[in-house]
Amino acid sequence: MLIQRHERAVYHLVWRMVRSDEDARDLTQEIFLKVFRVLEQFDQERNFTSWLFKIASNQTIDFLRRRKLKTVSLGHDPEDEDRPPLEIADPGPRPDDDLVEHRRREMLALLVDRLAPHYRIVVQLRYERQLSYEEIRDILGLPLGTVKARLHRAHQQLKTWLSGGDDVPFDSGEAVQ
Repeated sequence: MLIQRHERAVYHLVWRMVRSDEDARDLTQEIFLKVFRVLEQFDQERNFTSWLFKIASNQTIDFLRRRKLKTVSLGHDPEDEDRPPLEIADPGPRPDDDLVEHRRREMLALLVDRLAPHYRIVVQLRYERQLSYEEIRDILGLPLGTVKARLHRAHQQLKTWLSGGDDVPFDSGEAVQ
């Protein structure tokens, strides 16, 4: 019953971090195996979903640390030196606003994926899962100030990338610290 109730949410959280269906399915299965192994440690005074997401986020971050992601530059193609870097402009209201908004969301998702895992998880829990700072604090086991600071630093990094003030790390092979 626990799996039926929470599997989709855990899978979605994991998939947003690893961007691979196969890896997300494997990790989701591993997460539930771990949950069943440590179920007796669950404090029934706490929220079960928060506890489950904490385990899921920790397992996923550990997985990402073990596996370095190979990334590809959207701004520079080494085989085509003449191609200018990809630029995304805000054209204002146009008939194709839906398409533009969809592409902007895709780019933002790509940028969020390039954040360091400890920033990325805070952004995802706040904006995708729509959790409060306090719920994020409970899930990650961090002080409230640390949650707010990480979210602020993630915002600052995303703003810098979006404003063109810093190179977006699509070709570095590592998330930005």
